[in-house]
Amino acid sequence: METKAQEENLHQSNTGDSLTDLHDKNTDESNQVESNVVESTTVEDDEFKSDDWLDLLDNKEILKRTLFTKVTDPDNPNLPRVNRGCRVRINLQTKVYPTQQTIDSESFENLEVIVGDYDVMHGIDLILPMMHLHEIARVVINPRFGYGSKGRLPDVEPNCRLDCVVEILHIDDDLDSLSLDEKNELVAKKKARGNFWFGREEFQTAISCYRRCVEIFENLNETELNESTNRLLIDCYNNLSITQFKTDQLNAALESVDKALAYDEKNVKSLYRKAQILEKKNDLEDAVELLKVAIELEPNNSSVANLLIKLRKRRLIELENEKKLYQKMISTDEQQTFQTVENKNYYGTSDTPLLSNKSTNSANQKVSKKFNYVLFASSAIIALIIASLISYYKTNYN
Repeated sequence: METKAQEENLHQSNTGDSLTDLHDKNTDESNQVESNVVESTTVEDDEFKSDDWLDLLDNKEILKRTLFTKVTDPDNPNLPRVNRGCRVRINLQTKVYPTQQTIDSESFENLEVIVGDYDVMHGIDLILPMMHLHEIARVVINPRFGYGSKGRLPDVEPNCRLDCVVEILHIDDDLDSLSLDEKNELVAKKKARGNFWFGREEFQTAISCYRRCVEIFENLNETELNESTNRLLIDCYNNLSITQFKTDQLNAALESVDKALAYDEKNVKSLYRKAQILEKKNDLEDAVELLKVAIELEPNNSSVANLLIKLRKRRLIELENEKKLYQKMISTDEQQTFQTVENKNYYGTSDTPLLSNKSTNSANQKVSKKFNYVLFASSAIIALIIASLISYYKTNYN
């Protein structure tokens, strides 16, 4: 089995060229083609017409050209191929196309990524499964699969096309073989990558990163987890929750934050996140109770204090509105009941009267008085209940 140093230097021993030399040589070849361009076509069209180029999506959005490979027969490769979900170590050099200006922040040596997990830009993530161990390839990526209309300032301008050289140094399909410390390190990196996508407001990509973080730990028993692992899980679930909240996935967000609280029921950030979700679900009472716990744990937390004040005011207004609504309903019911009693003969029909008009009017008056007493008592009781609730909230929430 080859050592790490042997793997890293394999392309030099077999080709005599460094990664940069290979890129520059290939660019020179492309420029040679450029000098023979017919006026009716563009430089880009002619440069990528060669059969050596793989058009991954058949629209020139992601183009790949192999610069070096040990595979002599593509149909019967004798070297491992990169698969989605496996862990690979790569060298990556990134330049601006067509100026060939190197982008240092997007160039790496011995970069470890999990394929399909958005650890690198989308275009590279998609092209990796098309490569074999020790292969070196040039990859030209349109902005849609790079950093789009936002770019990645100051290094990557908006709508910038990228010209990359990728080398596969090592492939490892077995994540379970990692030690707990290695998994902690891997998850910390993936969480940071999720934060990167969150900062760009690419929320679905961030959600995928955070989910992958917790999946890496899901086969471990609680007894196998250490303090660092628990902290990472809480952070990842909190981040997953707020990202789902941003995309209006409220039930999923609530489920995620509950998982964070299962690891630490006194985690202030989790309590705050859950209160935010409950507020949006219009469950103000439960949200206020969570914030009261959080402010006791961190009295100087301004975010918690401000949200608590806001929700207390909203809850008092809500109770006042409920009181007015009940009063209006009772008033309407009383009027309708009295009108019904006055207009209806409860002791017979107009065709077969059982009592005289005088007796009927007398009976109706008695029934009306009874209804009046009942409704008055009901109104008083409901008013007292609402008044008590308002008094409770003013006493306890101010």
